[in-house]
Amino acid sequence: MSPPPPPTAHALTDIGLTRTNNEDAVHTDEQAGIYILCDGVGGHNAGEYASAKTIEIITQALAANDAKKLLEENRKSPGLKPRHELKSLLLKIVNEASKQINEESKKDPKKMGMATTLELLLVIGRHAFLAHVGDSRTYLTRKEETHPMTDDHTVGMDFVRSGQATLENAKKSPYWNVLTRAIGTHPQVKADVRDFELTTGDTITMASDGVSDVLDNKEISSTIKATEPKDATKKLIELAKSKKSKDNLSAIVIEIDEKTESVANVSVIKKIEAISKVSLFRYCSYPDLTMLMNRFEYQKLNPNDDICMEGTISDALYVILSGEIHVDKKGVGITDRKPGEVIGEMGVLEGLPRSASLRAKTNAELLKLSRDQLVSLLKEDQRLAVRLLWALCQEQSSRLRSTTESLMQNKGVIPAVTPPDFLGEITIP
Repeated sequence: MSPPPPPTAHALTDIGLTRTNNEDAVHTDEQAGIYILCDGVGGHNAGEYASAKTIEIITQALAANDAKKLLEENRKSPGLKPRHELKSLLLKIVNEASKQINEESKKDPKKMGMATTLELLLVIGRHAFLAHVGDSRTYLTRKEETHPMTDDHTVGMDFVRSGQATLENAKKSPYWNVLTRAIGTHPQVKADVRDFELTTGDTITMASDGVSDVLDNKEISSTIKATEPKDATKKLIELAKSKKSKDNLSAIVIEIDEKTESVANVSVIKKIEAISKVSLFRYCSYPDLTMLMNRFEYQKLNPNDDICMEGTISDALYVILSGEIHVDKKGVGITDRKPGEVIGEMGVLEGLPRSASLRAKTNAELLKLSRDQLVSLLKEDQRLAVRLLWALCQEQSSRLRSTTESLMQNKGVIPAVTPPDFLGEITIP
């Protein structure tokens, strides 16, 4: 499979309506697949310096031999291991940038307290790698919907996520835009790093808070969908100005070429839709699902290919994309599982011997998630871990309730009554 052409990017930064200097900075390198947006913080010209210097540090680091080697490895073979190594490298590079900015701020009184937000996107083949620090944002527009791919690192959004304030009330707080993470505030910073698969027609938008603070998701989505990519950055900035934004304004819009194909020629949208039907993932947001999808292994099977055998230890779940999977126990056929069905949902958690054998009845395609991959992801993202734990509690509660009702009915104790689903009334942030 030939590598896809590099995506087309359009970047624009504007001083805005009220500022006397522009502390935002943008960088695009289509051939290298590197896109960076920074929003500097600091008095005098310190914020302007911090954003520009951070871009310089990162682009130099990505041009170093070890980075170039890893980038090339991901272009040739975008497997789990090289992708994980690249994400680790991005964390290291972001920390180095924060260290250098922090050190310079201590040496020069005019630069004291300088810092910057960071949106760093790498597009390598059919995968995107995103590193995020601060309150600038990155959005993915796919199939007529726009999804925020980042969470703001601010006091205000911490209040919202913890349930201490509504979004409307938090925006009125003087602490709304106070950053909890930034490049340069401390020698080290924890970046949110994720990777996700790309598909034909995707559009990625990066925006500083001068744009994202005054435009909601619907306005950004409608602008992206109604405007040619080459004009979208200008349109977003004009719209933010019409909303009286008081900050510098910057945006980068990246258009994924129509010739881009998904890995193994299986639709990215089809895979995400299949994963979303797994009850264990019922509370996952779209960005969560894109992360989960990258931990699944794609398998293509011929008729009579074995998947797992009765009595063997198996710690994986399978999602059927196409074809039929035959289930038998002690040589006796039990059922045939169809596309969209999930097999082994509890097995990925329990790791017990399989109670039945699975084999392909027809040509089939599966997505396989191993326990190791699931645990690794949950360690990286604690919010995702909470969502999966809550879904698991509901699943076990439902099964226990069903078993209890069956036992009561069989003994003729009381009629089966389904109690209110109190767990379902609680929203997971």
